[in-house]
Amino acid sequence: MLESLRWLNVPEQTAQAILASATPDQWRVVQPTYAALLHDLGSLELTARLPDRPDAPYFYVYAFLAVLPHLRKWHDDRGIPEDISRATLSDLAAKLAEQNGAALTKQVWLSRHFRGSLYRLGRLQFDRVVLNDGEPVLEVHIPGDGPLTPAACDESFAAARPFFAEHFPEEHYDRATCSSWLLDPQLADYLPADSNILHFQRRFTLLCQGDPGDDEIQEFIFGRHPESPLPRQTTLQRALADHLAVGNHWHHALGSLRLPKL
Repeated sequence: MLESLRWLNVPEQTAQAILASATPDQWRVVQPTYAALLHDLGSLELTARLPDRPDAPYFYVYAFLAVLPHLRKWHDDRGIPEDISRATLSDLAAKLAEQNGAALTKQVWLSRHFRGSLYRLGRLQFDRVVLNDGEPVLEVHIPGDGPLTPAACDESFAAARPFFAEHFPEEHYDRATCSSWLLDPQLADYLPADSNILHFQRRFTLLCQGDPGDDEIQEFIFGRHPESPLPRQTTLQRALADHLAVGNHWHHALGSLRLPKL
């Protein structure tokens, strides 16, 4: 287990806490969830029931670790390079860091990684999904671990089509979508025109605006337990906080783009 945690880039202190929390009957408790996750391996849909386990902070860590050898073999059979597998699955370590010792509550999100649906290609993550009309698309997600530079995004989008064409030749992806508060047009009222976020926005054709994203923004930008008043240390923090302070809301927006041709 320790070797797997290190492969996933889980910090040593956290890895030791996970090992210390394991109990003799842990496998008996985790086994049904492991079996359900294993059933979904290779699927584009989550069928496993993944209830919250606030009484067991590492419950889903044990379940994902149990699935890991099967997933790595599945990746290997697909010819997926180990560095991409590792970069993709290391999101578990990032989510553990965000939880800061609290119960892991990102199990539904992480199920995408551990059933072989989502992959990190450089700066961005791409999730294989099928729309209601049957069209396969790549759903874009933005990890919060670095600047969203145009050059880094260019590389990710350029890598997407050839990666999925090589490793999933039975599928065909022409288009990517993104649903995020980062696409909210209101950001243009606050950020400089050459900002990385607005450059990212301009890649997409806006399709619609959706639900408020205030809660997600507060967790993503200001932390799980945001200060009051909200900090204004960066241009983005000032923009987000000023907008909320006068009673306005941020919204998720859905955008679409054509992937670069092979």
